[in-house]
Amino acid sequence: MKKFINIFLVLGIIILGVFFIVTKDKSAWPGPANPDLENLVTIYVTDTTDSGMEGSLRYAMEYPGPRRIVPKISGTIILTDDIEIVDSMMWYDGGIGPAPGLTVTGGSIRIEAHDIVIEYLHVRRENVQNGNDGPGLELLQGCEDVVISHCSISWGKNEALLMNTITFSNCVIFQGLSDKK
Repeated sequence: MKKFINIFLVLGIIILGVFFIVTKDKSAWPGPANPDLENLVTIYVTDTTDSGMEGSLRYAMEYPGPRRIVPKISGTIILTDDIEIVDSMMWYDGGIGPAPGLTVTGGSIRIEAHDIVIEYLHVRRENVQNGNDGPGLELLQGCEDVVISHCSISWGKNEALLMNTITFSNCVIFQGLSDKK
């Protein structure tokens, strides 16, 4: 019995050592190199309207150039149209915002860029009255090095999520809505 415990202990130490070697120097940022965070423009979300003006989530996500988005508020943002992320190097850092975080509804977030990280965001597409049907989160052709982490995505029309090869971590994706009767 003592020999079995020793073997189990040695195997556990070896596995733990291999884990630390494999995961050394890894971060949530995708791609071959992590960006210099000092070179990212920090944009604060301070408004739950979909105005497109400074302080809105739309302004921050559609901002041209490398950016880190930090929410200073929590609540629900009702989109008037889809948010289209076409400029690369965006990090939505929702984990440091106030609880329970931001929830986006009424439209899709469409990503057509690379090196994108979205953390701690809720997307509830719901039934859209303007006829703009689609998933809650849409990752289009050309997307690469995209990480979606600690997000919940639901109630998309026909599907909650449309994607290519993307990394998802600690997310909940559920209950797509169908317009079939």
